[in-house]
Amino acid sequence: MESIEEKTIHWLDKLQETKLFKLQETKLFKLQETKLLRGKNLKELLAYKDISLWWFIRPHLAYTIFNIIKRVESGKKVEKIKTSEKFRLFFGKRYIKFKELIRKNLSKIFVRENGKGCPKILVLSTTRYWTEVLSKNGKTKRDDIILGAIIEKLKKNGYEVVCIDTDYTRTLNLKILWEKLKEGWIPFECYYSKFIEKKAERGIKNIKKLWEELKSSDDFKNSLTYKGIPLWGFLKERFDLIFSNVYIYNDVKNIETAIHILEKERPAAVLMTFETGYYALALIAAAKKKGIPTIAIQHGIIHSTHGAYTHKEVSLASNSLEYPIPDKTAVYGKYTKNILIKRGNYPKGSVVVTGQPRYDILVEAYKIFNRDKFCERYNLNPRKKIVLIVTQTLRSKEERDTFLRSTIDMIKKIPDIQIVIKPKPNEDGKWQRRILLEEKVKGKVLPGRSNIFEVLYACDAMITVYSTTVIEAMILNKPVIIVNLTGEKDPMPYVESGASLGVYKKGDIVEAVRKALYDKRIKTELRKNMKKFVYEHAYKADGKATERVVDLIKQTIMASR
Repeated sequence: MESIEEKTIHWLDKLQETKLFKLQETKLFKLQETKLLRGKNLKELLAYKDISLWWFIRPHLAYTIFNIIKRVESGKKVEKIKTSEKFRLFFGKRYIKFKELIRKNLSKIFVRENGKGCPKILVLSTTRYWTEVLSKNGKTKRDDIILGAIIEKLKKNGYEVVCIDTDYTRTLNLKILWEKLKEGWIPFECYYSKFIEKKAERGIKNIKKLWEELKSSDDFKNSLTYKGIPLWGFLKERFDLIFSNVYIYNDVKNIETAIHILEKERPAAVLMTFETGYYALALIAAAKKKGIPTIAIQHGIIHSTHGAYTHKEVSLASNSLEYPIPDKTAVYGKYTKNILIKRGNYPKGSVVVTGQPRYDILVEAYKIFNRDKFCERYNLNPRKKIVLIVTQTLRSKEERDTFLRSTIDMIKKIPDIQIVIKPKPNEDGKWQRRILLEEKVKGKVLPGRSNIFEVLYACDAMITVYSTTVIEAMILNKPVIIVNLTGEKDPMPYVESGASLGVYKKGDIVEAVRKALYDKRIKTELRKNMKKFVYEHAYKADGKATERVVDLIKQTIMASR
């Protein structure tokens, strides 16, 4: 399961309701800038060692405020949050401590090798990115899908690499933890100590006093309104949880731990992914205090309504209460760079286009993959067309089911078509098989962990909603069909750019599939536009993205000296 913050960021990442998103952002911006006590706003009041804790609690409010605004705008009655925050506080605090002890004690089984005096790079990643990764020899191994190749390249370049694992989920993920421990990864929790816990306990005393003041402040309560509707009664329990020993305490503890990590490891630079998560934010802020450069690697699609990257002001400085960003952010293409600069207000020089290291292997796809072997393994006919449907997490099960049900119901009408469905890596394919059975359609549901690059290489066309696999399919010159039956605007300009076909009515699916498979003029036009789109969103796709990232790390270290 995802944590509240991951769920919020992941959900906002998929957000299509642009108007509501903008209203929510306006409300959050106003809340963070309004003077509430002693002439200070929330950013200033929540300062801890010149780091504003507002940026740590903001994601916990975003989802709740969005839902309230959504109900108001749709004319529905705003209801009090039913979840018992006290219940969550009681069990949440104990489970966090239990998980911390498990991760910390398991790591003691493994002895860490001492460094050899080489320049050290500290790497921060998360459990969610540990999966099956394809090597150039065609074999798979368990590795970090975002940073694995970069880590390997850094080691070959003579750097000592210290890898720290963070886990934002609510589960223990013991299998992944054990695999990462064997590969030398260190859980973030291993750096916790009684001394740090006492510092955190002392640190939140003033914050808890502040919360008591805010609860009694009319200015604060009045700032929590929307279109004249007072929201204090709906948000009080959420704020109580945020200012409890679960959230604020752990945020302060993570900041103190990040400072301790940097003092102990003394790295030349910090490399990370999921830089908007609270562990990463703590490390970015601490690194600024220590004068240690930070480099982030883009970990997913960033679009104009991405809540984690929408800021009025950001900061590269060590003495600012604005949102702390890495010194350098390596992105897939110019499209993302422009969004971070225009919507996120990132300084131009802080965003560098490198391409996606994970796509480097696609240059060798024709050497690694074999369509006939793929078809033999999954009992498919290599002489018939394969239409791949990539499912993904949408806003509701109904929306998810409608997409798949409508798609297979229409393309079953095309003769000699083989339907192949690729679930998400963490799915077992049960709901996809259920829909195939209910619709009486023959189709092959692949294992969630099957290699998406191989599947894309073998297919003749791909259908999805707006998954990142679209770019991967385009790199492999596979025609893409975007099926959006929501009546809302596409979150990504796949169709608008002319790089993919778009379907917005169920009845148009058959025609789109036929064009993608058999219309030579359409396919030629798509290929031309795909090439442009890939350059904008994934840069050169020349197999050298990992090399460019490593060069960026070296340059950043040199510039910081």
